[in-house]
Amino acid sequence: MGVDCSCLSLDWSLGGNQSLDKLRMVPPFLFTNYFIIMKRLFLFLLLIASFVCISAQNHIEFMGVPVDGNINDFIVKLEAKQFKVKKRIDNIVIMNGKFAGESAEIFVASTNKTKTVWKVSVYFDEKSSWYSLKADYKKYKELFTAKYGKPTDSFEFFSNPYYEGDGYELSALKRDKCHYTTFFEKEIGIIAVQISSVCSIELIYEDALNSEIKNREKNSSILDDI
Repeated sequence: MGVDCSCLSLDWSLGGNQSLDKLRMVPPFLFTNYFIIMKRLFLFLLLIASFVCISAQNHIEFMGVPVDGNINDFIVKLEAKQFKVKKRIDNIVIMNGKFAGESAEIFVASTNKTKTVWKVSVYFDEKSSWYSLKADYKKYKELFTAKYGKPTDSFEFFSNPYYEGDGYELSALKRDKCHYTTFFEKEIGIIAVQISSVCSIELIYEDALNSEIKNREKNSSILDDI
């Protein structure tokens, strides 16, 4: 028995029209509710994504590594960047390596009890010339400003009886009479560039959350003693 193809074609066409008619019969408010629900779902997912991003960025980073976690784990991550442990002193690990293309010593500080990393300091080689030091300070200040924005504060002065140009600038540094520091303060911590008392440029990465942990553990140790 043969099949009438014209009937099949007609049935398919009718089916499509019937579906369209049924779609037209759907109350408009259902479409409105659907779009409201989808909009709310999208905003909810966007909020979750933003929260995840913020959570992942709640610590200061040093060379792409968050200043956080156990100090031994942190050291392993720096060793992967070719830094080598030089010595350990109490809650500080000193490492040698290259930073920004220059030889440097890295001081990694951890808290008393949980050994959580809260601060990283970079010391470049000691300089024998004040003007060489000042030039390096200016260079890193400009580089950090380019990356982190306008400094929060900056102090650049000598204390009596010293002044720039007297020929005793390095003596002033060693006696804490020379103050050259620029701060970049963020919600997640503080980054600073300064000329240290050991006549070298020092870069500081201090994490806000873990600094609080350091203070709590320090106070707890004091309370334990008394």
